[in-house]
Amino acid sequence: SIPPFYREVYDVVCPNQEQVDRELFVQLLVQSNLPKHTVMQIWDLVDTTQGLMTRNGLYKALALTALAQQGKTISDKLLETYSGQELPKPSLGDLSDLKTSSVRLRRQRMPNVLSFDYRELCEIDTVKVELVPEKKGIILKHVEYEITSQRNKATVLRRYNDFIALNELLSARFPYRAVPRLPPKKIGASREFIEQRKKSLRRYLNIIARHPQMYDDKLLKFFLTFTGNDVQHKIRELFRNIPDEFMTSDLSSKAKDLVPMDTQMQLANSKEHIKLVYESVSKLKDIAERMVCRSATFASDMLQMGRQFGILSNDTTSLSTWAMGTSKTWERLQKGFRHLSVEFATLADKSMQAAVDE
Repeated sequence: SIPPFYREVYDVVCPNQEQVDRELFVQLLVQSNLPKHTVMQIWDLVDTTQGLMTRNGLYKALALTALAQQGKTISDKLLETYSGQELPKPSLGDLSDLKTSSVRLRRQRMPNVLSFDYRELCEIDTVKVELVPEKKGIILKHVEYEITSQRNKATVLRRYNDFIALNELLSARFPYRAVPRLPPKKIGASREFIEQRKKSLRRYLNIIARHPQMYDDKLLKFFLTFTGNDVQHKIRELFRNIPDEFMTSDLSSKAKDLVPMDTQMQLANSKEHIKLVYESVSKLKDIAERMVCRSATFASDMLQMGRQFGILSNDTTSLSTWAMGTSKTWERLQKGFRHLSVEFATLADKSMQAAVDE
């Protein structure tokens, strides 16, 4: 019978139910610490007439690996003794290491296919962008941003003009990539505009810092780690003449071989799909922004209501019989107003936090 470990190995090595070729097989059995000639002997014993190994072939190879690790001379006859029994389990070390190796190998062999899922992209880096509380500058005040890169373990200060320089150089360095656009610049910007721009800059940096080709580029690393002054001029000085990525890429010599035959059809389908997604996401963004505005307005109204109840509860004006007669209702109302002012203040805080979260 097949041990569950065999299925785990297959799922790690072949997540898309594909077959195993010789290079991937050798990479797998490196973890077994067997001599290379033994590994190749196992390969030859498994049915690989087309240079590929099926799921059953991989299971057979794993069983032979386990027997070889036990010091036995491997052959097809050895497996006959396990008829009706569970096959032996080979020692291949940590499967997470095996997964990392197989993923890296697949990416090297298929550079024209994005083989990252969203979680893996997020694990590349996380960049935080926060506003520096005080504006800088003697005559013209400007906002500074504190940027922290988890991958580079660095925190730096940047101005908006530094982002402009980075964007220009990225567009020149990666002319065939979809470099995201920067949020607009505005003189005398309001607090709301500055807050929205901060969020946009955070999205901008995280898209780039998680891009499979851009994240490890020297240009981006400089922007996220350089702690000197005059960043926008320094970065232009260092990277102004840097060639575009395909001039320095190992793939440039075989770029034509990586283009599939149905490229035009795939391109047309992709454009249509991206257009649909873009239009829907744009509408969702507009709706979300209106929801945030409504939440912020609601929070402000709740705060004002609480203040007005507080003013009424703290009123110390001498009561006149002309206004109140002999009624004691006002004193009781003031106690209720005091309680309401606290409740509305709490509701305002929660509503404002909801607006921030949105």
